[in-house]
Amino acid sequence: VALSLNKKVYNIKIFQPIKKIYKSVMTNKRQLSKDDLAAMNKLREVLNDSIENLYNQFKVNTSYWR
Repeated sequence: VALSLNKKVYNIKIFQPIKKIYKSVMTNKRQLSKDDLAAMNKLREVLNDSIENLYNQFKVNTSYWR
């Protein structure tokens, strides 16, 4: 039922501008603060071994996590 409703609602003209706005907001790159960058770097250091293991065991593309 959800899939059939989604197909019908997804193509309604009123949702087209909403989808465009949502996509533009979600794909905009925002400037990270110094605290954000520090937190991301700390997470990378902590998770680096786990990310490497994930790649080595399952060949998952982890390039965007680095």
